[in-house]
Amino acid sequence: LNSDNQSTLLKFANDETAKYKPFKLFFNESGDLLLDFCIDADEEIFSGEKVYAVFDIIINYLEGNYRNIMKVIWK
Repeated sequence: LNSDNQSTLLKFANDETAKYKPFKLFFNESGDLLLDFCIDADEEIFSGEKVYAVFDIIINYLEGNYRNIMKVIWK
C-alpha cells in the first residue's frame, strides 16, 4: 500500500471482503495486505472439519485470485 495505489487497493480489499464472508482483507498500519478469518467454536468441541473447510475456501480463493491481487498491488 502506497500513495500511488492506495485508493485502488482499498477499493479492491473492500470489494473482496464484501464478496467473501468467511474472511476479510485489510491493510495494517505498515501498509501490508492481510487476510483475517474467525471460526466460532463450541466451548467443549472444536470442529477440525470446520477449520479445514475455511482453509479450503481461503486456499481456493488465493489460488484463483493471486494474479488479480498482484495486478492491483503492482499497478
